[in-house]
Amino acid sequence: MNGVAMFQEQVTFAKSNPLPPRSSFSVTARRFVIRADHICAYMQSWVGFKNHKYFIQTTLWSAIYSLLYMVGQIPIIYEGIKLIIQKKKVTVQIIMSLVIFLTVLFAAYIALISLRHFTVAMINLSHNETITERYNKKPQIYDRGSACKNCEEICGSRWLFITWIFPCFCCYYPKMPKWDDEHDTGVIDNNPREDIV
Repeated sequence: MNGVAMFQEQVTFAKSNPLPPRSSFSVTARRFVIRADHICAYMQSWVGFKNHKYFIQTTLWSAIYSLLYMVGQIPIIYEGIKLIIQKKKVTVQIIMSLVIFLTVLFAAYIALISLRHFTVAMINLSHNETITERYNKKPQIYDRGSACKNCEEICGSRWLFITWIFPCFCCYYPKMPKWDDEHDTGVIDNNPREDIV
């Protein structure tokens, strides 16, 4: 358990010392969270620098999957409604249609929640702002001037932008930003292609 505050003395020590730039100490996670966005109630984990990209991908793909599932179930629900209207006594077909209708309602709920979280995450990512920074009304000092540059901090190089929406592990992880302690500008060092574009 390297880096985890297991004892109260460690928590007190972490809280009493200066924080690393753009980080916060979470008592529930028992560690520093870099670029902490929010705590996910479903996973009981912080969404921060290391997993923000995967949070965005999860919300995007769960919304797409839920919407495709709903569209794919329309013919079955239609057949069930048609049997009910024609007053045919095909009980199994009607029960199956009702069960599928309930799953479609659940898929619609998942799609709405996922789209909402995806939209909020993309708005914040395009401004390089976290939910905790917005909630605490911190000044927006990390914005790099363009949405693409802001997305690079979490998703990786713009030269690999096609991998931004796919949950593949072959692309490199984004480099750890080195925020200037004095100015807190959020500049990523050692990016050789930065001067090209």
